[in-house]
Amino acid sequence: MILDLSLKRKIEEAQYYSSPINQLYHPTALFGVESKEIVYSWGNLNLTKFIPILLKEWFYLIKKDEFLVIDYIPNDICNSQKLEEYMEFLWKGKYKIIYHDFIDDYEFKNLNAEKIKNFIYKKERNVKKDKYLRFICQKIISLKIPNDEITKWTFGIITNGKRDHWVDKIIDSIKKQKIPSYEIIVCGNYEGKNGIIHIPFNINDDKGWITRKKNLIVKRAKFENICMLHDRIVLGLNWYKGMKKWGNCFENLGCKQLYEGIRVNDWIASHYFIRNKNNEKFSFESYLDYKDWYPQVWFLGQLNIFKRSEIAKNNLWWNENLFYGQREDFDFSLKLYQKGFIPRLNIFSEVETLTNKYVNPTFISYSLTSLNPKMKLNNKNAYLKAATYLLLKILGLIGIRLSFSALENIRGKIYTFILMFTPIKYSHNREWKKVIK
Repeated sequence: MILDLSLKRKIEEAQYYSSPINQLYHPTALFGVESKEIVYSWGNLNLTKFIPILLKEWFYLIKKDEFLVIDYIPNDICNSQKLEEYMEFLWKGKYKIIYHDFIDDYEFKNLNAEKIKNFIYKKERNVKKDKYLRFICQKIISLKIPNDEITKWTFGIITNGKRDHWVDKIIDSIKKQKIPSYEIIVCGNYEGKNGIIHIPFNINDDKGWITRKKNLIVKRAKFENICMLHDRIVLGLNWYKGMKKWGNCFENLGCKQLYEGIRVNDWIASHYFIRNKNNEKFSFESYLDYKDWYPQVWFLGQLNIFKRSEIAKNNLWWNENLFYGQREDFDFSLKLYQKGFIPRLNIFSEVETLTNKYVNPTFISYSLTSLNPKMKLNNKNAYLKAATYLLLKILGLIGIRLSFSALENIRGKIYTFILMFTPIKYSHNREWKKVIK
């Protein structure tokens, strides 16, 4: 069976799928993992910056030992070298390239299933070089995970015992989802509801050793699908329905997050990079349009959705040398991305945070092609963020390079100053450090 994913239908007798190319492009939700013998695409590979998302989706769709076929005209967005680099980054060791070279006009026109199959299995291909490139790769390792189903979930909740009433709310919100098979694991001090798995753990609670707690939960988890929650995140009523709509093909996933009906902390990318005195990157962050995507996307630690085997098989555990507030969430997201696991945002599910410590957000302009995030200067906090960046950048240019903690401290003091003038409903933010991490 051939699936044609071209910009416009190219193979008449093939099953055809088309959708706007952006972060929400997700044919695996409809067709599932490893459901097709040949996946073909023409005309949409190098129109946008979303090439990693396209290659992820397309490669997941093909069965083991079957083929992905991409016809394209190389350009500045993607040429033969970039395409092979993307595939190596995303799927190293899971495929082999059968053909990647020019094809002539005859091979490209009047395509049908037989013509494509004949080209794939030819031992010698005597084609004239034309403007079209054809990439064919064969999947050599199955991506299916045994017993992995969207109906099976492990929910991990980390706490230190100061918010048992909130943990109770979270547990209730999970039970209301009516998920066929699930378990709830609470790690930390907790005296509450029955029917959950409790891992007592309070070592270094004064520092917030949440990395250790999260690792303990993953090691105890029974199911592949894991939703890790801090003890302030409550599932929305239709969270599970939204997950079923997104489908079971995901790697590093987030969903919408709300605080009193306002979007908070759910789809964020780093920008405004500065080097500290150790030549490490320090960055600022802003919100993205849900359709947008950048390699610098990362998820704050209060909500992570992922596969258990990704972590265990690839040794991608949370860094237990880091405590709460030491960018442990950024470190975790970065490790997943470096392994080729692409962050995505599911717009069909949402959660509510019961408290929020952050100032009004700044936003990045949506772009189809640019991989360099550009912040919108559309509110006072955006101007203040830009001014803070320029101040720190100037210090670096004149030879004053600060430590990472000093950069964090300067930015933190400025943001704290902003909080003094936030609406009264955010007044509890000033007490944040007194609350459980």
